[in-house]
Amino acid sequence: MRGMRGGIGAVSQAALLALALVTAVHLAAQLRGGGPVAEVTQPLLMPLLLGALLAGTEPPRGRLVRLFALGLVLSWAGDTLPRLLDGQAQFLAMLTSFLLAQIVYALALWPLRGGSLLAEGPPVLSAVRGSGMRRVLAGRAAVLPYFVDAVVIVGLCAPSAGALLPALVVYAAAICAMAVLATGLGVRGGIGERCSWSPIPSSP
Repeated sequence: MRGMRGGIGAVSQAALLALALVTAVHLAAQLRGGGPVAEVTQPLLMPLLLGALLAGTEPPRGRLVRLFALGLVLSWAGDTLPRLLDGQAQFLAMLTSFLLAQIVYALALWPLRGGSLLAEGPPVLSAVRGSGMRRVLAGRAAVLPYFVDAVVIVGLCAPSAGALLPALVVYAAAICAMAVLATGLGVRGGIGERCSWSPIPSSP
């Protein structure tokens, strides 16, 4: 993949360590109910992840890396902009930023769709034995949990979404599409995506 380094250098290791430490602190704060520590660490996560991405790649960076970097900037906006706003504008800024981020991620992953669960007999399910049709059916069945997740997101947020419900539906669909396309990166890509879905927007 163009732009990716052959190994992990000192700068990349430092970036990953900083990301891991801040992530651990943030998760610990969330488990304790949030508070000031969670408020401070949340806006740091995306810049640190972007730093790790850039430290782990080198020019000329390929399309995938560039679009993922843009998606991380938009995700950071979703974490940060709502803090500067109030009321419905806060929710709209969060939803719009995360929606654009998911669309950018999906565009980045679109060229890899041939190896994703969207493919006929996706390579990611190569461990499924039997005929090609069995793999196709397994791929279709594997998409169902993503659809269910999208429905759950809409169901949880719909009561407070108000006039923004259509945008929320589009957001959930974008997450679902990005998640399925991420399986084109292989099993690790699919697992990583499942562990890192964008926060569910919730109105104040």
